[in-house]
Amino acid sequence: MSIVLDYGDILTPRLGSNGIEPERLKTDLAEKFERAHAKIEKTVICNEGGFIDLESTWTDLEEVEALAQGYKERFNAVVVVGMGGSSLGVQAVCQALLGDSWNLMDDESRDCFPKVYFLDNLDPVGVFELLEAIDVRRTLFNVVSKSGSTAETLALYAVIEDLVVNEVGPDKACEHFLFTTDPSLGTLRSIAENRGIKTLEVPPKVGGRFSVLSPPSLFLAALVGLDVRRIIKGAKIAKEQCKSTILRDNKAGIIGTLLYVADLEQKRNVHVIMPYCDRLQKFCQWLQQLWSESLGKAQNLSGDLVNNGPTLLTARGAADQHSQLQLFTEGPENKVIFFLTLKDHAGDINIPVEKLEFDPFRSLSQWRLGELLNLEYQATVESLRRMGRPTMTLELDKLNEEVLGELLMLFMVATVYAAALYEVDPLNQPGVELSKRLTFELLDREEIDPSYLPKTDSRWRLGETSSD
Repeated sequence: MSIVLDYGDILTPRLGSNGIEPERLKTDLAEKFERAHAKIEKTVICNEGGFIDLESTWTDLEEVEALAQGYKERFNAVVVVGMGGSSLGVQAVCQALLGDSWNLMDDESRDCFPKVYFLDNLDPVGVFELLEAIDVRRTLFNVVSKSGSTAETLALYAVIEDLVVNEVGPDKACEHFLFTTDPSLGTLRSIAENRGIKTLEVPPKVGGRFSVLSPPSLFLAALVGLDVRRIIKGAKIAKEQCKSTILRDNKAGIIGTLLYVADLEQKRNVHVIMPYCDRLQKFCQWLQQLWSESLGKAQNLSGDLVNNGPTLLTARGAADQHSQLQLFTEGPENKVIFFLTLKDHAGDINIPVEKLEFDPFRSLSQWRLGELLNLEYQATVESLRRMGRPTMTLELDKLNEEVLGELLMLFMVATVYAAALYEVDPLNQPGVELSKRLTFELLDREEIDPSYLPKTDSRWRLGETSSD
């Protein structure tokens, strides 16, 4: 298999009394998972058009690939403008499969595929620097918002549209934009229809954070030369593997169930995802949003107040062995560390120590950097185990389109299984919607009513110059 789940270090035979009894995977936890599976099968797996519906995606790939080819011939850069799930998934795909040096390569090294940039925040310095660095006349702007009305995305579009009009003129400006949005609703849809801007439709039943394998997201992957069919092939593999109702045979079920038990039974409500592969850092940020927004809910499906949801943090192996490992090893016993490792580090580098006649270098003789990185991972797992700190590991054979597609689908399914165990809706985000609504209400007010937004009290502010 291209992905292997090792969960021995969260069970009692290896971890001791801090672990979970493996027999429970055949008894009460197996029964819990079977009930969760039945719920998901009705609400998600059989939800035609949802993220699990790969057959619909497959039929749209030819159109996506043709559109990407047309834009490739016209533009040498693409800027994805979007927030949260509209951006994080495609960032994860691009970093994992293109690496961090893609935009530094010349056209020949990139096979003339475009450079790719992301605008996913409102920091004016970052926005200015990116827009200054690109040639607007050779750039496509993919503006992404499922609702079509995200305040940050609309603000960035207004800034960019003004720049593009000034550079190429109002008649040609629309050719530099592609909107990814709802098929019929929202401000972006209205602008597109009014100005003749091309659009990609976000499937109505696919939420932003679950949209990474949808046709609009795969468009960007195709535009930069990735094999989107192999991505979907990997996702199909994970989907089939995660269908089993038997907990011990279901990787997504094991991940969701064991992390759920660690949280609610053992009070290990901090889940740390720690890849020993730099190209998976954006993937971890995508997973952070997926896990957090899907599981962190005030109410359960019955309407009871529960305020449940684990906190997912990211770390980086091996760098964070020198910053966070001390906390993981000896700090509060409220964490599960989830490792991602890679067997095949493409282009591994030898460590030449022959001419360095110092004792510390002798132990590095005949090792390569990737091999040393994997040794560091093994030492970290063992140090945590000896301190009674639970861990789990996903071992990837290599990192290519098929493996990444499998990895993305695996964690989306694990998330909805966990949501069924927590008895919450993984597809909504009422806490986020409140913030969005308040933002628009504040934008529409000429003055802020103190009763609406309480004024800060000067007694509790330090460093501010007194007006007296």
